[in-house]
Amino acid sequence: MKTILLAGLLGASALAGIVHAQTTPAPAAATGKPELGTYGFDEAGMDRTVAPGDDCYQDADRTWAKPTPIPADKSSFGAFDVLADRSRDRTRGILDAAAKDKNSKIGTAYATYLDTAAIEKK
Repeated sequence: MKTILLAGLLGASALAGIVHAQTTPAPAAATGKPELGTYGFDEAGMDRTVAPGDDCYQDADRTWAKPTPIPADKSSFGAFDVLADRSRDRTRGILDAAAKDKNSKIGTAYATYLDTAAIEKK
């Protein structure tokens, strides 16, 4: 009895694995090239004239920080700010496109949120 039950479970597991493999889409192939630049530790940004024990920040970031301008609308700027700006722009594009679609619930909600004239009437 145990053998029949075990064989049935193994068969069902194998069948489920086959069905799952056939219905799961393959992941998108990576291009291999970073979108925003190279990643990893940037030794070119280090200032080797300063000893790390004397001033770790100057040693690690001075060569990068000197020529990198901070935008006027920000108090600091780095790679995470670039990613945040890009994400905000993409999200706004998606919402703007959805607001033009009368059948989109999120588009309707976003358009209502932006309709300041109707809000002020209330």
